[in-house]
Amino acid sequence: MASSINEESTPLLKHPPTQKKPISRTLLATVMAGLIVLGACNFVSIKVMYASYGGRYAYFASQGVNVLYLVFGGMVLYPLMCCTNQITAAERNTPGLHRKFFIMGVLDCFGTFLAAIGNVYTPGQYQPLLNQTLIPLTLLFSFLGLGTRFRRLEVTGALLIMLGACCSVLPALWEPHQSSKMRWYSVLLYFSSNIPMALSTVYKEASFGDATIHVYYLTQWVSFWQFLFGFVLMPLQMIPGFGTPHGASLADLQRDFYGGFRCYLQLIPECRENRAFLLLTGYTAINFLFNTLGLFLTKHGSAVLNGMSYAILLPLTTVAFAFPFLGRFREHITPFTVAGLAIVLGGFVLYQHFSYGVEGGAG
Repeated sequence: MASSINEESTPLLKHPPTQKKPISRTLLATVMAGLIVLGACNFVSIKVMYASYGGRYAYFASQGVNVLYLVFGGMVLYPLMCCTNQITAAERNTPGLHRKFFIMGVLDCFGTFLAAIGNVYTPGQYQPLLNQTLIPLTLLFSFLGLGTRFRRLEVTGALLIMLGACCSVLPALWEPHQSSKMRWYSVLLYFSSNIPMALSTVYKEASFGDATIHVYYLTQWVSFWQFLFGFVLMPLQMIPGFGTPHGASLADLQRDFYGGFRCYLQLIPECRENRAFLLLTGYTAINFLFNTLGLFLTKHGSAVLNGMSYAILLPLTTVAFAFPFLGRFREHITPFTVAGLAIVLGGFVLYQHFSYGVEGGAG
């Protein structure tokens, strides 16, 4: 999971209609192909990155992503603010805006923290499937918090996503030979990361409504608060299962954070062998480009085309972990993964088909 805030991660967010600039079909097809390729690289690289940094340095890697996202986002945002009128002073001075950014940053920080800590011992083939459970959780919190109503088949699609994720992951938890690569509490933490992410999505919808806040301005501020609040969550690693099986002392956490920084600079032989600097920087750059392409496709194409890209991306990223070029990170795709993927994909397509144009209301 990325530290970015984007339209792809907020399935319920409504946007005011905008007039799309016409673009060629060739460019549109190229953007879709790029989105699919970058998406596959994105989901594979995040698993390889956290596996390379390991449980001790996963927290540093998570904070490192936040810092690099501020750098990449700033390279886009500040020229926009200085050289264009896309982000107006009235927009920046909207009353209560930064309080909303702070709340979203806190929620997203919980999400990325749980995902980072759970990532190391959650097999990569399960992560794309578990990521899709954000959809049913968002529907649930939107119903409870906003009173939003959904079509029956839309809810059915969301439930199929949850069922498929369970079918793929739960049988593997009972296989003894998986214990070295998979830990039940890590899978639970990774799944739980979708809870604050879903709450952030619902809060975003409730707080902004039809207001137009430039996505890069929003992302930069949310990433800033996400990074700062990340240090507040650092002591949670003292709890057994949050990073290490038996927990860590405060002195251990400080030492591991410094060790993670040395790992990033490749001053540790194992990190140099794993190309830790390239993995962390490269993943963040790929994720930033992936989200940017998704926004471009939604703006100049349609949300339906974006959904189609993700429908293709889901099975591709799930089976990508069986590709030989991954070396020691290669995984054996189980029949349960294939069955769960089929169910999740069916639910995803069903949800995408019935979610566009559905009106919500209180009640």
